[in-house]
Amino acid sequence: MEARLNHLIAGIFVLVFGAATLVAGVWLAADRDPAEYRTYRLYIETTAQGLARNAAVTYRGIEVGRVDRIDIDPDNPARVRADLRVRRDVPVRSGTTATLRSQGLTGGATLAISGPEPGAPALTVPAGEPYPVIPFEPSFWSQLDREAEKTLGAFRGLMADLRAVVNEENRAALGDSLAHLETATAALADSDDDLREGIRAGRELLEGSARTLPSTLERIRDGASAAERAGGAVEELAASGEAGLDRLEGRSLPRLEALTRELQRLAEDLGRLSRQLEDDPAGLLHGRRDNGS
Repeated sequence: MEARLNHLIAGIFVLVFGAATLVAGVWLAADRDPAEYRTYRLYIETTAQGLARNAAVTYRGIEVGRVDRIDIDPDNPARVRADLRVRRDVPVRSGTTATLRSQGLTGGATLAISGPEPGAPALTVPAGEPYPVIPFEPSFWSQLDREAEKTLGAFRGLMADLRAVVNEENRAALGDSLAHLETATAALADSDDDLREGIRAGRELLEGSARTLPSTLERIRDGASAAERAGGAVEELAASGEAGLDRLEGRSLPRLEALTRELQRLAEDLGRLSRQLEDDPAGLLHGRRDNGS
């Protein structure tokens, strides 16, 4: 008797639970009346990890629809195609975008719709599509992950190029270049004293030349002046020759004798200068040296 009562109670519980489930299903179906929703298509260019059928579609944090269907795009396997059912009162217009949002530790994901600009026109159905298409906008983390992958790929390529450059042959050539540079540096250090001595000698030569050059130029100018005076005297003598031989003995002959003596002195000066240059050519720049030096 007691066993029959238990079976009866279990049967009643199953019937009540089934009826409640049926009522809930009818209520949910009534709440999701197709007349109150619009269908939109979405193409996801990045990974759709965590997004599944019946995932929530939100607008400003409020759930306004569900993902009705999600699969790989048969026309382009590199992207995911999803159909969304969104309430009719949600402003889905030109400029509206959808972004994938992760649910954190649960591993699930939702689609967040951003509002359009005020006064934007309604979305139209593109050619070849059954529904209006909402543009997909990658989330910040998706963009960061994509840029990180690009940066990592560029870094790997750089490392590969670096390994190709720094091979055994190039390392040996670099070692030889460093050895040559070290040798040249050592040679330069060894010749440092000679270089300083040469600079000092050149400085002394320039200083000596600066001291003796004015006197040498003065002597040359004196010789030129004497030659000029002699030339003038000769011209005057030639002009006075027309006056007659009688004037030669009275006035021209003494001048001729004086001119001869001046030319002799000029010849002696030029001779001494010539001998000085032959005996000591550097003396023109350094000046005359003392006998004891």
